[in-house]
Amino acid sequence: MPTTLLLLLACLVLLYMITLFYFNRGFRYLIYPFVDGNPLPTVSVIIPARNEAHHIDGLVKSLERQNYPSELLEFCIIDDRSSDSTFARIEACAKELSNVIPLRIADTVPHVAPKKRAIDLGIRRSSGEIILVTDADTCHGENWVRSFASRFADDVAMICGYSPYYPRRNFWQKILALEYFSLAAVSAAGIGIGLPLTCTGSNLGYRRRAYYAIGGFEKIASFVSGDDDLLLHEMHRRRAGRILYLPQPAAAAKTEPPDSLRQFFWQRIRFASKGRHYEPEMTASLIAVYLMNLLLGAGIFLSLVFAKWLWIGVIAAAWMAKALAEFLFLRRAAIFFSEHSLLRYFLASSILHPFYIILFGALGQFLSFRWKGDRYKRRLTAQPLAGATK
Repeated sequence: MPTTLLLLLACLVLLYMITLFYFNRGFRYLIYPFVDGNPLPTVSVIIPARNEAHHIDGLVKSLERQNYPSELLEFCIIDDRSSDSTFARIEACAKELSNVIPLRIADTVPHVAPKKRAIDLGIRRSSGEIILVTDADTCHGENWVRSFASRFADDVAMICGYSPYYPRRNFWQKILALEYFSLAAVSAAGIGIGLPLTCTGSNLGYRRRAYYAIGGFEKIASFVSGDDDLLLHEMHRRRAGRILYLPQPAAAAKTEPPDSLRQFFWQRIRFASKGRHYEPEMTASLIAVYLMNLLLGAGIFLSLVFAKWLWIGVIAAAWMAKALAEFLFLRRAAIFFSEHSLLRYFLASSILHPFYIILFGALGQFLSFRWKGDRYKRRLTAQPLAGATK
């Protein structure tokens, strides 16, 4: 491995370590007081669902026990072209609970991402001042809505929350939980220092007026993924208001991890597919991180093939420095998320991490992907959002 590449690797690792140490500062600013003295806002919970019949009953049970005035709370559940009994289950729930709004989308719009279309329909058919978006396979504590609603001061446009993976019965699920936790840690720390980078659409809240002020999903409707972090970037870029992150367990929305390698593969391809559509500064940072991991992975392979012990020593030192910075960052994050047990799986995860980045970082930019039974390209041709049937 040429000396120039080794020096480049060392510089990238050093820059990566400095960045993580800087991001550590963000956790200092993640404790927000409850908004006192103001009446509780009206809240609309928006839940897009596609072939989720087996989850609807459990979802509604977790929502109906919310510790929030029922007259201020509504649940808008949108069946997005399901081929199972999802809509029948939604209608049954609506008969039992008066504040459930059942909606159904029966077709597709070729140039608008289906999930964004479903969320947008739910927002336009609901009336709450605060929009909370979650997924049908999530489970919420009784204070989930209140945790979000009580932090929406007048100048707050968006609040991001944590969606931990559960169950965690085996080694595979625990590794996935740590990987997903690391994304939440980056999200929280970035928001803490005023650099919102990412969030999850299974646990996200924003003001209705802020959503309309930025034009909703209009500018990002053609991206199949990104109903969460691309919307976050629009909120930040358009200065819609303050953006917060709630790491508290009461504000978490537990979600199921991929149940197979195939599902995991397509999900991560979908996640990676939007990488080139971030702001230029963020895209450049992602390229630098990708290059660092590519040099680490390729360097180890070439060093072993050609038995270059100097290369092995330099690359091993770079790998350990990277892992140390990541561990210190995640240990700090674990304090705020109460996720200390996940750090037990850090060593195995750190060994796999560079190869994970190399594989999905590359494939996500070129492959179409499968999601909810459909195949998608990275981006559709732009077209305004369209309505749907009720």
